Amino acid sequence: MQHGESGLVLQPTGSAPGGRNRHLLLALAGSIVSGAGLAAVEPVNNLGSIGASDLQIRTGNAVQAVCVQFNKNGADGDLQADLFDKCGEMVHTANSLNGIDGPVAKDLGISREQLQAALQNVAGEETVATGSLATEASGSQTANVSKRLSALLSRNGSFRLSAVNLFGSYALYRPDTAEARGGAGGDEDTLMASRWGVFVHGDIGTGEKDASAAEDGFSYDTRGMTLGADYRFGNGMVAGLAAGLSSTSSDFDETDTVSGGDMDADVASFSLYALAYAGPVFFDGIVTLGQGRFDLTRSIVIASESDQAENDGADREARSDTDSTQTAVSLGVGSEYNFGAVSLAPYLRAQYLDVEVDGFTETGAQGLNLRVSDQSIESVTSSLGVRLSRVSNTGFGVLVPQARLEWVHEYSDDVREVETVYANDPRENVLLTVTDEPDRDYFSLGLGASAVLRNGIQMFADVRTLMGLRDFSETQMTLGARFEL
Repeated sequence: MQHGESGLVLQPTGSAPGGRNRHLLLALAGSIVSGAGLAAVEPVNNLGSIGASDLQIRTGNAVQAVCVQFNKNGADGDLQADLFDKCGEMVHTANSLNGIDGPVAKDLGISREQLQAALQNVAGEETVATGSLATEASGSQTANVSKRLSALLSRNGSFRLSAVNLFGSYALYRPDTAEARGGAGGDEDTLMASRWGVFVHGDIGTGEKDASAAEDGFSYDTRGMTLGADYRFGNGMVAGLAAGLSSTSSDFDETDTVSGGDMDADVASFSLYALAYAGPVFFDGIVTLGQGRFDLTRSIVIASESDQAENDGADREARSDTDSTQTAVSLGVGSEYNFGAVSLAPYLRAQYLDVEVDGFTETGAQGLNLRVSDQSIESVTSSLGVRLSRVSNTGFGVLVPQARLEWVHEYSDDVREVETVYANDPRENVLLTVTDEPDRDYFSLGLGASAVLRNGIQMFADVRTLMGLRDFSETQMTLGARFEL
């Protein structure tokens, strides 16, 4: 999963395709959105000056600009009138708090901190999480398939342990010596004898993002399963197909400025993979296609302590759902060095990921519903790592404890801009939700063990954690088995 602060900015007036005017309001005085991020955020109106964070300032700037246009042109219909009413309540409250000469009839009677919380709630920065979850789900499926890429061929043409495990894969082993075969059951064909194999992986994970001045905190849980089958071609190549399903549930933390909300994601993926051995070097590759479904609920609370019944603020839930498509390609190369029963394996891999998330329109929040544009994410990463493992032949089979450390670098993914419009704004003022630049470098640490039993069944377990990400932590556990046919 990618993480960073997000907020709302507005761009100069332009025209949409087809000649329809769409007002793009300027909420950042003199600032420019670029690949390097945003310039310093400054309030350009009274409501913007209430904000205590970049996100709140941008939101205040935008909401007052929308409200001013309604004031000039009037509202048509109940939902437009509701949007005008709610933005008017926030603007009038800001006028009262700042003691300026302006309308205060809709003053909510709340504190500056409560109005800051209202700006945080109406911002809609949670909507960009669909792209992040789609990216995370696609990466998890590729990692699960890679765990099957463990049947690496040895120089003498038989299956044996390899510690290289290019993408976090797990080793299959058939003993090469008479002593080892005896320890494992006495028959050289009892382990990994068949060319055909099927496998199943199940994984669970948990993670959390600490709250900051610019981004809501959240926690999430993941569950997934991958089923696959492959075939060994002679002594130098393995290829197969796999299908996976992952499910993620996330909850936004409730704080003084955040009223909560949640998002659920289900992603189905299909993968083609292959592995080849040439001398001391191993190569493997994975191509994954995925389709996702996302359900998002945003809690929107605008507090009110007004004596006027009509100045009632808001307590609503904005609900939405959308779909995504993912394409991922991974290529890896590595070699292993054996020191008796211990193996040390450096490896390098590259991965390309393309994620497309469909636009969507919220329901349930009346005039405060947002319409969110399509999202497109492109990521190119490299991983440089090393794996250490040790082979132990036992009476029931072969046991292999393993450890892995890798450094991941992001080359392509950058600041993203997602267009957001109030669904009931007839002038379609476009608010850009802008994300921070993602983490460029982080580390992955994995510990686990695999066992190949005398009947050819392989069992494995692994725990992985990410390190070096800003305000973010994640831990994932995988359990699996492989069966011969």
